Amino acid sequence: MDPSTGSDLNSPALDTSRAIIVGLILGAFILFAIIGNILVILSVACNRHLRIPTNYFIVNLAIADLLLSFTVLPFSATLEVLGYWVLGRIFCDIWAAVDVLCCTASILSLCAISIDRYIGVRYSLQYPTLVTRRRAILALLAVWVLSMVISIGPLLGWKEPAPQDDRECRITEEPFYALFSSLGSFYIPLIVILVISPLVPGLSSCPSCQDRLLPQLLLPTAPVCPSDPNHSLTSASWLFLFLFLCSLFPPVTPWLCRRVLAKQL
Repeated sequence: MDPSTGSDLNSPALDTSRAIIVGLILGAFILFAIIGNILVILSVACNRHLRIPTNYFIVNLAIADLLLSFTVLPFSATLEVLGYWVLGRIFCDIWAAVDVLCCTASILSLCAISIDRYIGVRYSLQYPTLVTRRRAILALLAVWVLSMVISIGPLLGWKEPAPQDDRECRITEEPFYALFSSLGSFYIPLIVILVISPLVPGLSSCPSCQDRLLPQLLLPTAPVCPSDPNHSLTSASWLFLFLFLCSLFPPVTPWLCRRVLAKQL
């Protein structure tokens, strides 16, 4: 039997050694994600000097990733280890929706961070009046509302008929929803990030000022431009963006092409 299709009523044979190794590796990643995001949230919550609008976006990113680590990844790991879904059709639909919700909120938070960095560098003097706490909170609410709009479709019936075997669980393959969610969850935020990042002074045209945002992320004071040029923040920023794209682009693109183009073949 093919465990990915669940074509047989009997459960697939479990490779114990593989299950243990994969389970330990995935469990370590999940634990690392949980601890890391909790530390980010606590560092801002417990330090009054860090409670600035810029860090709200970082905390929101940590919250989205923490929710993903708590509510999605453990069940994803179980599915990967066993090779089939064990929690029923209803919970499968909820799990898939929460997966899209958290991933979309995470990506949109990265997009918001890019916009905030651009405003902080390009309009540094006007930044305190442009990005207030109220506006930052409204932006975060918009991130979650948009994420809910993108993720709730399958729960309201915008999906293909469910597989007959309840042990098969996947995100709906309905082509128009695939296109809609991929654009909103990945491609549009990606375009915004790629367009804004090179425009940030300090990343493209002012190497001596490229670290000016780092103090702003740590202290609620005006950015300080170091006298000695240092490319570490620029390199780290672009490396982070590159790894982010590498981690999401390969699975997202086939997911979209398979669901949209396969219907036409």
